[in-house]
Parts: sequence; structure tokens; C-alpha cells
Amino acid sequence: MCPSPDHSLNTIASNRLAWNLNRWFCRLLAIILYAGCLQVLPAADPPDLLDPKKVLETLPRDLVKEMGARSKEDRKKAIAEATQKLGAIYDDKPGTLSFKIARKVQYQGACNLFSETEKVRVGGVEIAIYYSVFLDKSENDLADKLRVGDRITATGLTRSVHMDDTVILNLRLGIWQAKLK
Repeated sequence: MCPSPDHSLNTIASNRLAWNLNRWFCRLLAIILYAGCLQVLPAADPPDLLDPKKVLETLPRDLVKEMGARSKEDRKKAIAEATQKLGAIYDDKPGTLSFKIARKVQYQGACNLFSETEKVRVGGVEIAIYYSVFLDKSENDLADKLRVGDRITATGLTRSVHMDDTVILNLRLGIWQAKLK
């Protein structure tokens, strides 16, 4: 016996409806799972966070090794080249620093914050890290509440990314016109 034309059209329509519902259900399930994953992920660092290891990794590895050289002349030359390269990459760009306050100084009506020394090792060379934040004068009320030992995060204009070896090989990271977060 042949199926009636109405019966086959109904079957096709119900199969198409079931297929569309299944497709929409899968999309909805994917969206729900994706949204759930977003809530579980830890907060990422700001894209402009000046992480010292990442900053130093922008330098060629052989240049980093030369900065740790025994010859003072080779070391000074490598440090000057590194400072120039870092300045070209970071100076006058937005930057964020996060550190524990070691020293707080008022200068020309604004608050300047400095970190304790941290040390990192890159390419077998140990480098001391110093942070400095020169707050915008509009932040003075918030700065008055800060104490040595407080942890801060501030965003401003990167003005000081340079290397030197006055006492030990070090990287100085500084931001100006900074706002506290």
C-alpha cells in the first residue's frame, strides 16, 4: 500500500521541525556552557601590565647575556643598547604597575611611590627590579590614605623603562600621571 501524500508531507515537516529544534537546542547549550566557563576563569592581568620578565623578554637573548658580562665596557654598552630598545617599545605608552609600597614621597605637590627591590633571572642573568609611580595631583586624597606596605595598582604613562648597573644590574619601571585603581 502506498502512503498518502498528506502522510509523507507531515513526516517531512515533523522531521524538519525536529532537526531545527535540535539545532537551536545545541546552540543554546553551547552558549550556556561558554558563559559558565567565562565565570570560572580567573581575571586576566591588564593588557598594559608592565611585568618585568615580559619586558626583559622583548630584548634579544644575546643582549641580556652581554649585560651580565664581566667586562665593564661590554656591560655598559649592552645596557645602553637595552635601554634604547626598551624606551622605543614602552616610553610614552599606557602602562600599569602593581607592587607593595616601600617608600612614599611628596614632590612638587604630588605623591611618588616606590617599590621594594624584586629580583628576576632572565637568560641566566639576575636583574633587580625597581618600580616607581608618580601619581597625578588629582590622586592626592587617595594617596594620603596609602601607607608603606600597602599593595597598589596604578595606570599611567610609561616614562621610565631603563637599565643601569650603578650598584647591581637593574631594570627600572616607572609611570607618570598615574591614577590608582
